Amino acid sequence: MMRLKLAIRNLWRNSRRTALCIAMVSSGFLAIVMFRGFAQSLVENVRYIAIRIQYSHIQVGTKTGWEGTPVEDAKEKYLSQAEELAERIKIAVGAEKVVPRLSFFGLIGNEEASVAAQAVGVDPINEKDVMTSLEYLEGKPIDPSNDEGILVGLGLARQMKMKVGDQLTLIANTLDGAVNAVDLTVEGIVTSGLAEFDRWTFYLPLKTAQKVLDTDRVERLAVYLKEPHNLKKSVPKLQSILPPDLELKTYRELSDLFRQTEIFFETQNRVLAAIIIALVMLSILNIVGNSVVERTGEIGTLRALGERQRDILALFFYEGIALAAISSVLGASLGLVLCYFLNSLGLPITIPGAIQPLPLNFAVVPSAYFEATLLTVLTATLGSVWPARRAAKLAVTEALRRNLE
Repeated sequence: MMRLKLAIRNLWRNSRRTALCIAMVSSGFLAIVMFRGFAQSLVENVRYIAIRIQYSHIQVGTKTGWEGTPVEDAKEKYLSQAEELAERIKIAVGAEKVVPRLSFFGLIGNEEASVAAQAVGVDPINEKDVMTSLEYLEGKPIDPSNDEGILVGLGLARQMKMKVGDQLTLIANTLDGAVNAVDLTVEGIVTSGLAEFDRWTFYLPLKTAQKVLDTDRVERLAVYLKEPHNLKKSVPKLQSILPPDLELKTYRELSDLFRQTEIFFETQNRVLAAIIIALVMLSILNIVGNSVVERTGEIGTLRALGERQRDILALFFYEGIALAAISSVLGASLGLVLCYFLNSLGLPITIPGAIQPLPLNFAVVPSAYFEATLLTVLTATLGSVWPARRAAKLAVTEALRRNLE
């Protein structure tokens, strides 16, 4: 305890130098936690879109459907007895709900144009959260009593100059290869937040999708978990009850955008942290190195009084710990204040692939604060002890001679 008190007193022998060092270290701490918070916020936004709007936590389908291999009968790619299977899945993993979906490509047209687009058949009653997670630019969610109502992505609506109330015609091939057509009405124009998805997607009632394809089967079962953090445990449980011809995929496997975004920011976080730590280390080495040179005579006096090399190193070690502790507390406090302040401003930011700006947000990531603290302690300690080792290894007479200079 005495050494720690002495180390803290030594830090403030040159208050200007110490303040500069603390400012550098705390700035590095702040940069790491702020960027991690920014990256985490963007990843969570993309995760939310992938789960709630596009894929759910897990999707179950046939192996031939996932692989896209040619089959003699197209019905082999689709699930039969979906309601019974959905109930088994719900019990096996304690799912919040398991809902059927049916997607296909067709030609949708009006007086302005005809465009190839993806139809996503959903149950308007059981998938209310999908309907409410979308941002409505015009109109309202699909009315369960109206089999002809659809929701159109913003990009697709712009291509065809659609507005709420417009009449459309959807033409597609049934599972038997015949051509079928239905008339539809635009009930809402929506955006998922992703330009690529909105450009070629529209939602329609599941019954209408089955009517177009002339089938009572579904393409996928979308599984929403009550406890998303148990996703890894749920996958093997669910796989064990599925028939051999069925296969599951998680949203991570299905969403290329989420996977690429997560990998990109993980890599960028590591690179940024390495650069910041290197700069902080060089700054500490420079500042503390000068301090050690000035105190070489003092180190010689301590050695002459019986202090060992490790005792000298311990003194600088405690100084590094104290410096890291002060810098970490200051950096963490500034990080929390800045996160709260910047989040309250609601500044817009446009990310690649987004159709509209998102509010700039910085998440408070506890693991980032822990890692930043650990890196700060290691950097400050090494930066303080390394120069001290060279001075401590000097001959006592050589070190004492510095007192006469």
